[in-house]
Amino acid sequence: MDSVIGIRNSSSNKLYAEEYIMHKLERGDFYSAVAVSEYLPFEEATIETLINLAKKCNYSR
Repeated sequence: MDSVIGIRNSSSNKLYAEEYIMHKLERGDFYSAVAVSEYLPFEEATIETLINLAKKCNYSR
C-alpha cells in the first residue's frame, strides 16, 4: 500500500486513496474507509478527508 498511496488523480489532484475513502463513506462502508485512512499521510492536503471520515463515522453510530 505504501508504494501506491502517493498516486494522485491528475484531474482532481487528490490522492486516489482520498477518493476511495470518500466513495466508501458515501456507500456506508466505514470499515474499508477507516482501513485505508491508516495509510493516508497526515498533512494539510488530507485534513479535509480525515475530518469528513471522523464526522461520518461518528454520525453512523
